[in-house]
Amino acid sequence: MSAVERIESEEESIALQDRAMDNLRYIRETMERATSFTAVPGVGGVLMGATALVAAWLAAHSSSSRQWLAVWAIEAVIAIAIALYAMVRKSRAAGMLLLSGPGLKFAAALAPPLFVGGILSAVLWRSGQVGMLPG
Repeated sequence: MSAVERIESEEESIALQDRAMDNLRYIRETMERATSFTAVPGVGGVLMGATALVAAWLAAHSSSSRQWLAVWAIEAVIAIAIALYAMVRKSRAAGMLLLSGPGLKFAAALAPPLFVGGILSAVLWRSGQVGMLPG
């Protein structure tokens, strides 16, 4: 192997090593961004579950379908408030903006089903098909 070929071979291995290091750096940074903030903390989920149990008991003992729907509508507002409060606290503790990166993706994924659920609930209520509404 001539000196020129050896130099070219060394340059290729250095370039390959640089690309590999860049790829590893990219993967590491992506993983850090993905795991640095999760949406709703566990305590928020537990609190939402507890309020849902209370709402289920109240709804089961409601005297009319109007009262039943009111219980679940109030529970939805309470659960959303708990989730937002817990998410804001967690994002501040992590030193991250709530609506950047993972927080924004979570909000974008959650908004459409909540919106459609609200619309479907209103349509089913207005058409008198209250039995079709899930608890």
